[in-house]
Amino acid sequence: MLVTSGALAVLAVLLAPIMLGAIELSAGLHPRAAAPAPQPSAVPVPWHTRAPGSGVPINDVAPEQCVDGLYGSVVELVTLLPCDAPHDGQLLSAFELPHGDWPGPAAVNRLAEDGCERRVRGRIAPLPDVTFMYVTPPGDSWPADRKVLCLGVHVTDNAKLSHPIGH
Repeated sequence: MLVTSGALAVLAVLLAPIMLGAIELSAGLHPRAAAPAPQPSAVPVPWHTRAPGSGVPINDVAPEQCVDGLYGSVVELVTLLPCDAPHDGQLLSAFELPHGDWPGPAAVNRLAEDGCERRVRGRIAPLPDVTFMYVTPPGDSWPADRKVLCLGVHVTDNAKLSHPIGH
């Protein structure tokens, strides 16, 4: 049987009131109460479960995640990216500096460099295009924030890595 576009148009015009009535009837049989406004979750969603492309605080990046947004004087928010896409760096290790009074920026940088060197050097040594950088806590957040992040980055400033750094 051959159905022309004209016949389909006539059929659609004839069926439309029936279909609309069914929709209205269905809506009448199942009244919907107004949905309550969404409430914030009592349990925060861990940042490491966020999808690639999400902006996250640098301190909430999980080990082995790859990020963009590392090259600035102050790194606060970064973008999570898949490690096989071009990215600024990969978090390889994180550690806390010792408790106590703020030791000053020079001491924090020395402790961070020494700590990251011990934690990541063996892992990046065989990779000629990879070195490490570290992110330190600012003095005004001490002692609540004593976290140092060790990231694998490209040896050329502002260049992107295009692969995950192996274990």
